[in-house]
Amino acid sequence: MFDCQGHIIDGDNNGYDYGIYLSGKQNNTIKNCVITDFWMEIRLDASSNNKLIGNTVVNSTGHGFGVYLTNSSNNTLTNNSMNSHNQCGIYLLNSSSNTIISNTVNSNDVFGIRLYGSSSNTIINNVANSNPYGIYLDYSSDNNTIANNNANSSWYGIYLDYSSNNNLLTNNKASSISLCYSSNNNILTDNTVSSSKHNGIKLDYSDNNTITNNNVSSNGDDGIDLDYSDNNTIANNNVSSSKYNGITLDYSDNNTITNNNVSSNGDDGIDLDYSYNNNITSNTVTLSEYNGITLDYSDNNTIINNNVSSNGDDGIDLDYSYNNNITSNTVILSEYNGINLDYSDNNTIINNNVSSNGDDGIDLDYSNNNTISGNTANDNAYEGIFLDDSHNNTLMGNTANNNPDDGIFLDSSSNNTLTFNTANNNSYGIQLYISSNNTLTFNTANNND
Repeated sequence: MFDCQGHIIDGDNNGYDYGIYLSGKQNNTIKNCVITDFWMEIRLDASSNNKLIGNTVVNSTGHGFGVYLTNSSNNTLTNNSMNSHNQCGIYLLNSSSNTIISNTVNSNDVFGIRLYGSSSNTIINNVANSNPYGIYLDYSSDNNTIANNNANSSWYGIYLDYSSNNNLLTNNKASSISLCYSSNNNILTDNTVSSSKHNGIKLDYSDNNTITNNNVSSNGDDGIDLDYSDNNTIANNNVSSSKYNGITLDYSDNNTITNNNVSSNGDDGIDLDYSYNNNITSNTVTLSEYNGITLDYSDNNTIINNNVSSNGDDGIDLDYSYNNNITSNTVILSEYNGINLDYSDNNTIINNNVSSNGDDGIDLDYSNNNTISGNTANDNAYEGIFLDDSHNNTLMGNTANNNPDDGIFLDSSSNNTLTFNTANNNSYGIQLYISSNNTLTFNTANNND
């Protein structure tokens, strides 16, 4: 055991030197040292089963490091303070099965804690604040556990990069969490991610990750953002007060977004751009500044059993999006339309409650070959169902009652089929204006003005 008892080991602030250096050593304990002004304050090289306890290391010279482990395993770093280094507080290079617990790693110039090619480490209860990167894993740093850490006031709180896979991130408080460049099969659960300058949780070219039970709030861009990332699960998260969208998918396919509470975001609640075959189910999306759920140039998605209410534009909005399934959603109290389709064809809109919206219940503009069936579109401010320059659509078994204008209104729309619809207590039950070759059979329109 080497116990400094609080004494100082002071370097000359010049050159590539070490305060304490272990090479090929095992079973040593270094404790209660104050080490300063070396290139690396403590370095372990090919050393195992050592303990670093209660040391204070500060002010490395040049591109310096607090504690540097290379090719070292089964070491324990506990209750150390490693602040204000030019490069990194704790750096593990090709080092595995180490335990880093209850250390303070603040105000370093680049990284608080960095793992490079290092796997099966445990990083628990550390404070890594005010670093550009709080905790950073890259180049196949796999199977690590990162739990109960605080990585706030950093540009990136926790960052996984370049094929860092199968890591568990749980119960951390971080300004952001990012998974980039083939960081796959990671689990992010029960984290608090807030007050980021950019996205709260960001996935970039990363697949098969699970993001669940996180609280993501007050971030400077989107709450959760997926770019070119497929087959991920986003479930049971609270996503609120983002500057832009709550959840965004760009060029991201086959993801599942389910049981999230998405509220009070500055743009859309959930936004898909050029994203295909995603499942959006059982989410609550409220109080967005613009749309609740938006699909732009996004095809073959499923939107089922969502509660979409009190959003500042449309409840569900599709633009240039095809072959989507919108079923059994509750879409109410939108500022404008409940469900809106612009230039969107071959979609299925079935069994939705689209009522009490500030414009129309369901609105199709320049949208063709859609099926609108079994929906309830009552008590909207204008029309229950409105087709504008939209053709070859099927409206079947819908209820459009108590709308101040029309129950169902077709404007410049041809070759549509309307059958078994009910349109009662509106200004007009069913109205066709400059619309030809439509088929109306077995509809009910009573007590209209």
